[in-house]
Amino acid sequence: MMSVIIEGVSGTRYAFEGPFDCMDSLENRCGVYAVLCVRNNELNIIDVDESFHIKRQIECHDRKECWKRNCLGVLRYAVYYGDDNIEHSRSDVVKDIAANYYLICGG
Repeated sequence: MMSVIIEGVSGTRYAFEGPFDCMDSLENRCGVYAVLCVRNNELNIIDVDESFHIKRQIECHDRKECWKRNCLGVLRYAVYYGDDNIEHSRSDVVKDIAANYYLICGG
């Protein structure tokens, strides 16, 4: 399985699964997801968020148009699945990552 290492401002390195290019590869599990733009073999994070149902959230996200508009390459997704009972921890991971990157579409 491939992985994408995304570092938080705290220095913590999170091993996300992916990058995935199709929604069929995603699961409706809880966790954190990163929206990536691949251009010239370079991955750029454009958004990060958490959800109880990652696949469903990405499919109907209100920032989806922002992702398409601001990615001058190919959109990909990376996921960091977590335990259903760690909502606070998911939001901490999002905050940690968002503080370390300029996320053009939110975070």
